[in-house]
Amino acid sequence: MNDSTERKLPTVPWTIGDIIRAVILLAFGIIVLNVSLLAVVAVQSWLGNAAMFSELQRSPLVIGPTLIGGEALFFLAAWLFSVRKYGGDWKLLGYRVFPSSRGLSLAIVVVVFCLAVNVVYGLILNALGRQDLIPRQPVLDQLGRGPLGVAILFLAASVAAPLAEETFFRGFLFPGLARRLGTILAAVICAAAFAAAHFEIGALAPIFVLGLALTWLYYETRSLWPSILVHASYNTLAVLATLLVQQG
Repeated sequence: MNDSTERKLPTVPWTIGDIIRAVILLAFGIIVLNVSLLAVVAVQSWLGNAAMFSELQRSPLVIGPTLIGGEALFFLAAWLFSVRKYGGDWKLLGYRVFPSSRGLSLAIVVVVFCLAVNVVYGLILNALGRQDLIPRQPVLDQLGRGPLGVAILFLAASVAAPLAEETFFRGFLFPGLARRLGTILAAVICAAAFAAAHFEIGALAPIFVLGLALTWLYYETRSLWPSILVHASYNTLAVLATLLVQQG
């Protein structure tokens, strides 16, 4: 990835101020969403049986809307301060046609690379005796392993997250920052923000690498579709691996 934004990235109209406002809106929305759902659970348990409180907190019907709603906020924040504000079409956010053969080839390379990074990261943590830092799927414990919980997890991880997060981080944040900071610094900031947004210390390093790889893929193809495909594949494999390990 070189610093020639004119050659690779389309010019986008949104500003650093738009990005800051989008981040503030996103943070506020996530806080309101979580507080609202906790309030609903608390009221339901107060009106009924207080012993139901912990069960409701782990219910797929409570956790599910939080997951899907949280991802929708990423999409909404990006859309409001790009397509909605400037009256453009979805190409502004990276929803462009791409050369299928090259795009799919690069996508496969990125998937294999990121999976290899995860394997190496796990081996390093095991060698250091820090198995506690190996990335898990804590949401699976909250949703439960019933059909509804697993279905919601796959919907959130394999559909909602790739669409919403790629729209925000690669389609909105990266080109907006690259326009003023250059592609390299913008890619690093974008990947760091992507890792931090997952709120899991043990997963910061591999998710940061994944963020860099997805940003590079977007940079090379100028389309979100390959990065959405990679993100969906990566998350799906991660969930499947967790299910298989825990069942074993």
